[in-house]
Amino acid sequence: MAPSSESLSPAASIQHASGGDKLPLVYEDFDTSYAPQDDFYHYCNKGWMDANPIPSDKTRYGSFEILADKNDDKLKVILERVSAADAPRTLLGDFFAAASDQALAEKVGLKAVQDVLDAINRLQATKDVVPFVGSALHKEMIGRPLWEVSVEPDAKDSDTMLLLIEQSGLGLPDRDYYFDEDKASQREAYKAYIGQLFKLADSQLQDADIKSAVDAVYGIEMRLAESTQTRIARRDVEARYNKHTVAELQTATPNIPWSAYFKGVHFADEKEFNNCLNVDHPPFFKKVSDLLNEVAVDQWRWYLRFHALRAAAPYISKVFVDASFEFELKTLSGQAAQKPLWKRILDPIGTYIPDALSRVYVEEHFPAEAKAQLLEVVQYLGDALRHQIKNLTWMEDATKAKALEKLDTLVTKIGYPDKWKQYKSPVSRDKAYYQNLRLVKGEHVARELDKAGKPVDKSEWFMPAFMVNAYYNPQANEQVYPAAILQPPFFYLPSATDNKTDGTHGSGLAPIAYPALTFGGIGLVIGHEMTHAFDDQGRSFDARGNMVNWWTEKDEKTFKERVQVIITQFDEYIVHGAHVKGQLTQGENVADLGGCKVSFLAMKNYCKAKGISIPDMVIKSPDGKNEIHLTPEQQFFVSAAVLWRHNITKENALLRIETDPHSPGFHRVVGPLSNLQEFWTAFDVPEGATMRRPADMIVEIW
Repeated sequence: MAPSSESLSPAASIQHASGGDKLPLVYEDFDTSYAPQDDFYHYCNKGWMDANPIPSDKTRYGSFEILADKNDDKLKVILERVSAADAPRTLLGDFFAAASDQALAEKVGLKAVQDVLDAINRLQATKDVVPFVGSALHKEMIGRPLWEVSVEPDAKDSDTMLLLIEQSGLGLPDRDYYFDEDKASQREAYKAYIGQLFKLADSQLQDADIKSAVDAVYGIEMRLAESTQTRIARRDVEARYNKHTVAELQTATPNIPWSAYFKGVHFADEKEFNNCLNVDHPPFFKKVSDLLNEVAVDQWRWYLRFHALRAAAPYISKVFVDASFEFELKTLSGQAAQKPLWKRILDPIGTYIPDALSRVYVEEHFPAEAKAQLLEVVQYLGDALRHQIKNLTWMEDATKAKALEKLDTLVTKIGYPDKWKQYKSPVSRDKAYYQNLRLVKGEHVARELDKAGKPVDKSEWFMPAFMVNAYYNPQANEQVYPAAILQPPFFYLPSATDNKTDGTHGSGLAPIAYPALTFGGIGLVIGHEMTHAFDDQGRSFDARGNMVNWWTEKDEKTFKERVQVIITQFDEYIVHGAHVKGQLTQGENVADLGGCKVSFLAMKNYCKAKGISIPDMVIKSPDGKNEIHLTPEQQFFVSAAVLWRHNITKENALLRIETDPHSPGFHRVVGPLSNLQEFWTAFDVPEGATMRRPADMIVEIW
């Protein structure tokens, strides 16, 4: 049972369900032994959590994973159809058919990468290492030894693409894994894994040889880790902008033959990328240069062999697949069992040939009306954020004007891209999985690097339409919502029988079903992404996506002070003995807080403009003896709590504490809501309750 609160009060009313549909919220998912004023997350979710243990092939299971599973089943039907023996031949069908052929993968085995291993064995001098990394490894994304190469818009000229060189080269999830005392067991498991791959690749190796190989690989990585920038430091976007010419980079890192590297990886001439590139962390590359002068070539051969084997292991013969799973997923993330092969194949499809599948998925599973309906919701969210910015008491008019300009020029992309990428890799059903994967990776690298020095394609998407997710891109000032996330429990389309109602934006669209749940679901996601435009990183970019400081000195100082309160709040949270990293998660926490506040206001405005009244929701227990009564406002916050609910393995929870800029699901609920007056009012949260912070500890930014 929930206490009453002020409800929305427009003229007409809408029904919660049509045609006998059951309510989206289920009594058994709640746990009324928890008071919403003290632990809202478990009040809404503990029943569900107890009844839904993590499946053996997952490390986390919650609302996003459930929807992704349902969506994956749709993708499986498509892939099985296009890959059938009697189906017309397509790149997508051939890739999936070959990837599914475990017998062929077993037969080909290590031969799928043997050419690379043989070439590594032929390296005779350290001067040959970097050219080889470019021409043989980075060219086909065979691991990420030494560094990564890609492209990005110039942070200070967002219309032009720069070549980007980034620190990489490590095999553990984060540089801190090499140094933290509590990661000793993972370090030992990693060393064992290095040795295991070498032994699987060459059964003639003696124990002494394997020990030397492991020491070489780990020794190089340890020294790279010493100069690797921390994830927290990498949140400073200004510090990661270090534009160089090739000549300047060559002078700074004299032992790295850059011209040979660029020629090997893609470029016939450095003029192709206008001789300009961004080096994300120069001290790292100085360390690489030093290592090339200090480390013998035989140790480099071991290092490159391992990274080539590690890259191939998940895709070749079973002994390698199993070894990769045991360390990469079971040890590091606590995953008990391997995913079915067809699900594993979805990952490279989504990364390297996404449009081949997205196009079919959209044609078959994306309702035409969803785009217009979501755009209207986005408009209400934008209006609400505009209202918030205009009424900020801590921000000066000059900064407000720039913030409003940025909001007004924010680009919204919904569903799928306007144009689809075409793929030309010579994929064949006669080739093993990893052989085909190398081909599509190579095409992907060439397509990406070919953009360097050229105008930015503003129409491009960086997430497949079939992914249950969303993103904000600060260098394009755009928010993107793929088709797959526009489904329950995040987004509810009107029922077919609903009458059309005029809205303030002149859309003439019928009201969405379950407005409170939709605004507490996809509305919160939209508000979250919009707020990213003004978080600790997004605020550094202007309306055109250029890195410009458009803040007055006073407002910048005030913003940082307010964000520091959020950092302090989240630093206090503990997961399995480890503190949440408030600095690492600050951007997501700012977006969660702002997104929730903005979406709540947007819901009220939407209902008022549509002339609808959301009825209270009565959720009955299966035996009918108990019920939970939710006002519209309460439905909104319950939907927000359901959005972030999940069960997660201890290993994955601790891994995410170190590497993930998102806070754990529990804290994404209790953290923002304990700062929100709207939540306190909805659930009559008294002063002193856990879900209501003391007055001197409350933070409001947007």
